Amino acid sequence: MTPGLPWPLLGAAATLGLAGSVHCLGMCGGIAAAAGTRLGDGSGPGAVPRGVAFNAGRVASYAALVLAALFESYALRVAWLEFRHWRSRNPGPLLEALGVAEVIDPWLEEIRDPMWHGSPAEKAAEAYAELRGRPAEERWHGLEGGESIREFVGRIRAGASSFLADRGVIRSQVDLPVWQITEPGARIALVAHAGTNSVTIGHLLGLEPTPWEWDRFVLGHTSVSRVEALPLEDGYTFSLTKLSDLEHLDRDQRTR
Repeated sequence: MTPGLPWPLLGAAATLGLAGSVHCLGMCGGIAAAAGTRLGDGSGPGAVPRGVAFNAGRVASYAALVLAALFESYALRVAWLEFRHWRSRNPGPLLEALGVAEVIDPWLEEIRDPMWHGSPAEKAAEAYAELRGRPAEERWHGLEGGESIREFVGRIRAGASSFLADRGVIRSQVDLPVWQITEPGARIALVAHAGTNSVTIGHLLGLEPTPWEWDRFVLGHTSVSRVEALPLEDGYTFSLTKLSDLEHLDRDQRTR
């Protein structure tokens, strides 16, 4: 028998969204305004359709992520959620409905960029263009006034190693990426930004870090990637079985 929609879970998700709306207005309002300037000056016959399409795609992306969490979380042993101001959103109702505990850890935070709130969008674009134009080794320094890429990669890898070790997933002391897993079959969900996810995937696969982790694994917004343990005679290694899956979104809603 196919179960009906989990209305209590959907209600909890709606409550969580409303609770966080004021925070989103303050934190993301500037980004939305900057994106809006790309749509034109608000006049002309195409202004309204462009604005409607932009916001409809944004809302649909957020909704798809929440629904994916609702329907997939039944099978997850651990749900690991990262939002910079998660506590202000009062996630209790949603987490209680999903049957998972609230877990917050700073190691999952995306790279700490300079404080650009209130600055023109062009300033950030120029800074990133300058970073991409540097020689390879110099890119490790990152953006002026922000966390260096080397520090960011080290933070994520150290945090991932500690997090996994607490759950019985430990890298063997050998050259090859062989891991020991005390509870095979357990599933862990990491919800984070593209840089954090890229570094973590590379760490699990045994890849050497680079100062362009965001470009090595191209991850779309609200995408799903999957890394699975592959049994070996003396342990396990990890296999990337899905990267940036966006099949839950229509093509015109997919962004990066």
